[in-house]
Amino acid sequence: MYYNPGAFAFVDKVNLSINTNLYKFEEVLFRNGAGKDLDIFSRRFSILPQMMSGLITHKPESKVHLGFIMLTRHHDNIDFNQRNSMLYDVIPESPGDEQYIGNIDIQNIMSETWAGMSIAFQISEKFGLGLTGFASYRNQRYLYILSAFTSMQDSLGNNSNAYFRYSDAVRVNTIRLFMKAGLHFSIS
Repeated sequence: MYYNPGAFAFVDKVNLSINTNLYKFEEVLFRNGAGKDLDIFSRRFSILPQMMSGLITHKPESKVHLGFIMLTRHHDNIDFNQRNSMLYDVIPESPGDEQYIGNIDIQNIMSETWAGMSIAFQISEKFGLGLTGFASYRNQRYLYILSAFTSMQDSLGNNSNAYFRYSDAVRVNTIRLFMKAGLHFSIS
């Protein structure tokens, strides 16, 4: 149904096919992502179901086959967080070092699932024609937050603080409909 809907015409038994899970370890590294010599990285372990499909037609001798399919096409989950706290001369006009705290968060989460119905026709003993209609749902979220805080003390012992925060957030949901056609010809 997914690779070649035309070959689906030659399935001769009612069945249900469930593929096993995919175990995924993902590691992403951005060198200098949080500043000079400050790398950020993400490590994540995920379990993803892959595909389930089945024949709906209950008459194996039929020349027309109907089936369903559902599969996970994409799944990514990247999550970075880096926090640094240090004494550093952030403000050159102010004498001495200031207490500096910087934080960066980046998240990018994306998943896409396809579901479809297939119909296939066995034209002859060696030739089949099939069509699978799919609907897909894709969800993607992106979040970027950068914040910095500095605290300084003047010669009289008075504290003053400076704070900066920048953020971007995007969420996209997409629904698509599309079809896949296939021909199958057996030489044997």
